[in-house]
Amino acid sequence: MRYFLQKILLCLMFLSPVFADPLQHGKYFHEDMDIDLTKYYVSEKLDGFRGYWNGKVLRSKTGYAYNPPKWFTEKLGNKPLDGELWIGRDKFEAIIPILNGTNNVEDWHKVNYMIFDMPAEDMTFKERVKYMEEYIPSLKLPYVQMIPQNRVANINELKKVLDNVVAQKGEGLVLHHEDAFYGSGRVNHLLKVKKYDESKGQVIAYKPGKGKYKGMVGALVLKLEDGMIVNIGSGLSDEMRKNPPPKGEMVAFIYNGLTKHGKPRFARYKRMRLPAME
Repeated sequence: MRYFLQKILLCLMFLSPVFADPLQHGKYFHEDMDIDLTKYYVSEKLDGFRGYWNGKVLRSKTGYAYNPPKWFTEKLGNKPLDGELWIGRDKFEAIIPILNGTNNVEDWHKVNYMIFDMPAEDMTFKERVKYMEEYIPSLKLPYVQMIPQNRVANINELKKVLDNVVAQKGEGLVLHHEDAFYGSGRVNHLLKVKKYDESKGQVIAYKPGKGKYKGMVGALVLKLEDGMIVNIGSGLSDEMRKNPPPKGEMVAFIYNGLTKHGKPRFARYKRMRLPAME
């Protein structure tokens, strides 16, 4: 039931017309990449919803307009802001009914707008960081904060920072090259750092459960973008095994590298793929 309730909430959330802005998106970092980490800023990757303020409207990364209370946006100014609507680590699902308006509007007081970039500023990221450090506090809005941008000297330091974030139930990190100008689409200068790899697939069938899962779904059969078929059983809750996502739905899963045959290793379910994330 929880899955179907979320689907209903999400449909309500994204009924508004789409006017997508040309936002930039990161690629995944791998240790074998030949990059100089000292040239990158490091920040925490927050597990919330992308929020792009274009000076007039607050939108998701695919252009859906949020409907926050007037007080939330009336003093954001006319400079475009790129960030994350976030209420805390490991609280991704809890923010959904706030953003789609099914919760009491007062719950927007729980939402922080965490800024990681200012797209319209014609500067390198290093210059934009300095600019944000002055501009964001000048708004004098306690719920609008700049995500700290730090540095690491090498891969070992990066791993320690990642371990610390994950230990606190954080999602991961983001690397942003200091000389990069704001781009659009998937860019090479923005890298997501996680303990695992992540992908998505379309549900095309189900594997029957065995033992304690008899009569329920044992695994979701997913078709990936490249046509590969992957079975995902690990990570499914009993509730989802009883009421699995319908065929045709997209779900996200995580894994640890690839097997010698090129298939995701130790693949496990993460969550359903929300429209705002596509």
